[in-house]
Amino acid sequence: MIKKFLDLGMQPLANKYLTKKDIIKKNKEQFYHLEVGFNSKTKLVSIINTVPSKKMFDDNYPYRSSMSRTMILSFKKLAKNLIKTYNPNSILEIGSNDGPLIRNFSKKKVICVEPCKNLAIITKRMGYKTYASFWNMRLAKKIKSKTEKADLIYSANTLSHINDLNSVFRSIAYILSDDGILII
Repeated sequence: MIKKFLDLGMQPLANKYLTKKDIIKKNKEQFYHLEVGFNSKTKLVSIINTVPSKKMFDDNYPYRSSMSRTMILSFKKLAKNLIKTYNPNSILEIGSNDGPLIRNFSKKKVICVEPCKNLAIITKRMGYKTYASFWNMRLAKKIKSKTEKADLIYSANTLSHINDLNSVFRSIAYILSDDGILII
C-alpha cells in the first residue's frame, strides 16, 4: 500500500519549454499532479502519478550530457576503467543521450539505444549503431537478431524514469551474454 506524504500540486514537466511554434498555436504548458508516497510493502519512496515516458522523452529533449565538461571527464574515466577491467567486445548503452560514454569506445563495439530522436541522431552521425527507441523486449530481440549478445550493458540515470522494471530487466537478461556485466 502506498501512503502519500507529500503533495506538491500541479507541476510543469521539467525540460519542457514552450517553443515559438507552441506559443503561436497557443499550446498550453502541460502540468501533472506531483505527489510522493511510501510503499510499505517494498519500502520504496516514489512519485504516485507517473508521467507518460513519451511526454518526457520526445524528439526535442533539451538535455545533452556532453554539454558538461565534468560529465565528459567522468565518462572518459569510467570507460578507461571498463576497458581495463572487462575489455568488452560488445557494448550496449541504454539511454545514451548524446554519447559522452560511448565516444570512448570503438564504433564497431557499441550499440546505442536512445528514445529522444534529436539525441539519437547525434550518436548516429558520430558513426555508432543507434536505435531511436525506448528499451523493451521487442527491441532487444531485434538487436539480438542482428548481432551477438552484449558483454557490457550500461545505463545511467534511466531506471528512475521507467515504470515497468520487470520487463526492462527481462529484456536486459535476454541480450546480456552469460558472463556479461550490467552497470546501472
